Amino acid sequence: MSSPMSIRYEAPQTEDGWVVSVERVTERQLNVEIVFDLPEGFRERCAGLWEHVRFVTRSRIARLGIDIRPSSPLTIGQRTASLKATVEAVVQSYPVKQHLSQLILQRLAVGRLVLCDPAMRLSGDAVYQAVADHLLQLPAPLSIDAEGRVTLSPHRCVYELASSLDEDGLLGILTREDGKTILDRMQTRREVDHILLKPGDGVITSCTVFLHTHFALLDARSEMHGQHLGATILDPVTTRGTRIFLEFANHSQQLIVNPEVLASVYAADEIRFTPRRWFGWAGEGGPGPDQNPGDWNDFRELAQYFRLEPFDQLRPSYDNRPAAVITDVKAARASGKPQLIGRSTETPQKDMLSAHRAVLKRTDASSSMKVLEEVAAGSRATVLLEYFPNHIEHLFLCQAALDHRIERIVFRKASFEHGAFLSARDHGRLADYESFGVEVMWWNELFEETAMHVYRGARGFWVPFRNIEALKASLVFAIYGSTVPLSEKQFESLKTLLEKLQSLFGGHVAFLTGGGPGAMRQAADIAERLGLLVGCNFLEIVDQDMQHAVQFFQTFQGTARHFRQRWFDIASFHVFCIGGVGTMEEIGLTLTDMKLGVIERGPLVFFGSSEHGHYWDDLKRQLDEIAQSHRGPAWLETHVLITDDPDEVIAFYERILEIGVQHRQ
Repeated sequence: MSSPMSIRYEAPQTEDGWVVSVERVTERQLNVEIVFDLPEGFRERCAGLWEHVRFVTRSRIARLGIDIRPSSPLTIGQRTASLKATVEAVVQSYPVKQHLSQLILQRLAVGRLVLCDPAMRLSGDAVYQAVADHLLQLPAPLSIDAEGRVTLSPHRCVYELASSLDEDGLLGILTREDGKTILDRMQTRREVDHILLKPGDGVITSCTVFLHTHFALLDARSEMHGQHLGATILDPVTTRGTRIFLEFANHSQQLIVNPEVLASVYAADEIRFTPRRWFGWAGEGGPGPDQNPGDWNDFRELAQYFRLEPFDQLRPSYDNRPAAVITDVKAARASGKPQLIGRSTETPQKDMLSAHRAVLKRTDASSSMKVLEEVAAGSRATVLLEYFPNHIEHLFLCQAALDHRIERIVFRKASFEHGAFLSARDHGRLADYESFGVEVMWWNELFEETAMHVYRGARGFWVPFRNIEALKASLVFAIYGSTVPLSEKQFESLKTLLEKLQSLFGGHVAFLTGGGPGAMRQAADIAERLGLLVGCNFLEIVDQDMQHAVQFFQTFQGTARHFRQRWFDIASFHVFCIGGVGTMEEIGLTLTDMKLGVIERGPLVFFGSSEHGHYWDDLKRQLDEIAQSHRGPAWLETHVLITDDPDEVIAFYERILEIGVQHRQ
């Protein structure tokens, strides 16, 4: 059996199809034709199974109350498929109906095709066993019908738009790459005693689901408990959390109270990922000396380049920032002799002010970035840098990326002035490289590892190649605590807690800490012993410890201290161990982010006790007072647990998330 690190899980599907024609029927209804590209592998997989292929609307479209429902069978061509569909705006309180014909335009991406292979569908017994074994987490109380379908019961909440959206705002949500993020900010949750689905209306609500190696198909045919809109596939990995959206319409003449939807569960495809190397995918660049992936050492291979001129010609310094280019990696590797074009520069001025001026003026021939002028457009070359790019270098590199002269940046040190730590501006530059399609890698001498900058959601981390897929697939817990080590008793309690959290979510978890010593280091050591990924957000402070191995990490200069907290956004859950002033600051930031909807609302655990009792008792009393005096959200009383009992934490998670086989409380 393959290691989880070598496999990713996904539903068999196409990319999003697009609208090719639009016909207006009424103000709130359109007829459209949609075309899909058919990859060869998908066509082969669907042979004899086309009747089980489903059209699935994009989530952001359904969350705006737009229902896209096929009105014709799927027509299969050689390289494309097509179908006709009706488009209707069903949520009366959303400002979509009057703009519908201006929103559903030709070339708009509206949804994908998904194969729901009956051979991969779980029986009722298999679903129950998977839930019992924590291989997936479904809303409680668990209900499975005679056909093996589970009932997804929504939270008692509805989602409304925080402010009125005009046509431009709606188009931004539907067409922009970050449109879903915009909608997350605009769509706010309102708690209700019961969800009332009125005749001829629709409602947006949510539930809690965690899918790791499975996907689910929602039944959009039944109207008994409300008809679910066209976003009917819950994908593996991306469907994990307390805000999994459900969208219902009521086409009957009667009021529906607390709509529900049936779902069939399928085993997802296991896709073996192709191992990466610093220069691209496995097999690129000739056979090379090490064809066994277990023997690959990208750090060692890149070392031969960084030992050549211009990097060893002159001592790198504040005003000497060596750069070089490999124009043809395949040729360089095949010959066994590194081929570089590059130059080093050394500013003759010795005083700091003159050196600073030289850097600011480095747009002339003395700039190391002039080496890019020797690279032809379309070369897709690799740039080697002594330091992560500064502002002037960044401009040159972005222009080269626009011309496709470069496709990869490898740097040796994060900063001359700040060692291994990046500034807030550096993180912005990394986002620019991502948008230009430029890979960025860190030849990190501290860890003796080559790591690639990989995004998890909106946040980028440095990840050794062997851990990239594992990070994407893992459910992340943020662990906070003091730089003072926990006592032996506290350590054993934390160890038991992390083991139980691993079990609760079927082992698909990772732990992210601040990277310091003490409780954070202890949590990382426990996670490593459990065979789990450990990540760190390292901060440039005096007690920072960067000597231990990690599976993913990011670094921040001291001036980016609050900025660093954003990188904990990838965590689904937050656990606070016994901590001091720094931990108190992180608590305040986390609570505020949760209140503002920046991060998903979920259970917050304050774990540990001292000789005087539970360490966080006074904090809990303060939070309760804030909630009772209406100076903070009511969930401060329900979603916060103070304990040193691991079993109490697990019961708290199951109750707040409403998952498992227990009854709803």
